[in-house]
Amino acid sequence: MTYGNFVSSEDGPRLSLLDQLLELGRTHWDTARGYGDSEELISNWFKRTEKCDQIFLVTKFGVDSSQPGGLRANGTPKYAEKCFNDYLEKLGVDIISLARKIRHIGLSQPSPATIRRAHKVHPIAAIQVEYSPFERLIEQQEHLLEIARELVTAVMAYSPLGKGLLTEQTTSQDHFSDGDFRKQIRKYSQENFQKILKLIDGFKQIGKVHDATSGQVALAYLLEQGDDIIPISWSQCIECIKEIFGGSRTKLTTEELQTPRKLVDETKIIGSQHPPALRAMLYADTPELP
Repeated sequence: MTYGNFVSSEDGPRLSLLDQLLELGRTHWDTARGYGDSEELISNWFKRTEKCDQIFLVTKFGVDSSQPGGLRANGTPKYAEKCFNDYLEKLGVDIISLARKIRHIGLSQPSPATIRRAHKVHPIAAIQVEYSPFERLIEQQEHLLEIARELVTAVMAYSPLGKGLLTEQTTSQDHFSDGDFRKQIRKYSQENFQKILKLIDGFKQIGKVHDATSGQVALAYLLEQGDDIIPISWSQCIECIKEIFGGSRTKLTTEELQTPRKLVDETKIIGSQHPPALRAMLYADTPELP
């Protein structure tokens, strides 16, 4: 599960939700400094339950907002060490699953050249990219998916439900709150919503055969792309989480697996999947080692 923006004035319901995630066997938890107070919350949960060893914890660094001018990429050794030490102190754990400070190294939305360069230094356990029927750039971006598989690198697929749109809960951009970052994404503009709703309806039609929701169809599609694809998603509602992971029990036929791809291609929804401030940092090349 990925944490996302889980904001509440009370820790009780949120800690209870983490309890239930463990009971459901959802023990892959993905967080980051930018996800609200997620690290403090998880730290409180670890202290309360003493079950840190049962959680595969993933966190991220590299987007620095401490300098004037807004967000910028910062992967310097000094910044990396600062982030690791801050994480360990804040989380109250000895090891972050994904740097003796960690067990594994991953990259978030790297370019093909960057993942190859990094792999020469140390095996890369996973890359994290947006991947769903709605967003398949990983299949096209200079064969990034093929390269990951060549290097035996898993793919953590974030936003497997199209940033929540494939859950049928949002039918208009007016449903986005004022602070919702999706308002900054051109692909989710109001002018595109009729196309988005048409696309969702196509997923619903597939789901009717399997007594499944459109979101479960989207997740089933993604899971069939390979055992190395690990969807990470989030909801503040435990029943919604149970529904989402019902997609792991939905089995699509060979023909049905082609339909989501075909629907998305035919719908032709124009625009980027990411806010402007992040685009320059995604899939970026890094300088070659001497």
